[in-house]
Amino acid sequence: MRKYSKTRGPRRPIFSLGRKIPTKKYYRSTDEVPNVSREQKSSSIKTIISNIINWVIVIVIAGLLLKASTLSTRPIIKMQKNNYSYRNIKEYQLYSEKIMKESIFNRSKLFFKSKKFENNIKQKFPELSSVNAVIPLATRDLTVFIQTSKPTVKLINGGESGLVDGAGVLVDKGDLSTYINNRNLLNVSFTKPQSNFTVGSKLFTKEEMKLLGLLNNEVPKIKLSGIGPMKIGVIKFNITNRQMEIHLTNTQFYVKINTHDNSREQVGALKATLLQLDREGSLPTKYIDVRVPGRVFVL
Repeated sequence: MRKYSKTRGPRRPIFSLGRKIPTKKYYRSTDEVPNVSREQKSSSIKTIISNIINWVIVIVIAGLLLKASTLSTRPIIKMQKNNYSYRNIKEYQLYSEKIMKESIFNRSKLFFKSKKFENNIKQKFPELSSVNAVIPLATRDLTVFIQTSKPTVKLINGGESGLVDGAGVLVDKGDLSTYINNRNLLNVSFTKPQSNFTVGSKLFTKEEMKLLGLLNNEVPKIKLSGIGPMKIGVIKFNITNRQMEIHLTNTQFYVKINTHDNSREQVGALKATLLQLDREGSLPTKYIDVRVPGRVFVL
């Protein structure tokens, strides 16, 4: 029992000597070692494996996307039907592959320049009137659609010969034996050989080709008594003054015409005059000249 002094001031407990005072002992806690169970270890391993699998999937998808964004070096060449064949389609194929291999940018869908590719092919093969390169969305093979021009003129230039298409461009030269059987070809000869006679050169203007086309279509329609349809043998073209002489195979006269004036008026005057002279029985003996607008000269 506690005793208190009777003196004034705050009370202070008086402890008797020799008595035991109850005390509490405190101890510093030691660090606990975590107890990891087998289930926790297994879950950790599964998480690592899952992360690896996810990264592998990401890498595979990225690789597939990268591959899908590239083009192969072997384009698919497709020629439109009913096109005139100048050469084996394999030549177009090999040259297209050569272009694709020239630069790494040609094999990227993002950096591929279709216009440059198309112009490159057209410069190499002037007989192509149309080249259209189509980039695929899912596959890697570039598809190239090509169309050839129609041969119109077999041209004689001194000791050389060449083939001219409807645009007036020299598309081939040398051995033209494969084109001889084409009945729609006009035979044209330069009266003075030209030095510029290289494949790809434009030798005739648009108006000149228009006139040649009219002659090829309209002259055979002129039927004369005792002669039948008129047949063009060769057209001699003086490229200096742009004058033409049309020599026929089944008449003794030829036709003078020019490329300056209206083509239809000249061809129309030729047809009308010859049919009238045929009815009168007075066909030309040397030539018929329709070069002057509104007038026709006959000899």
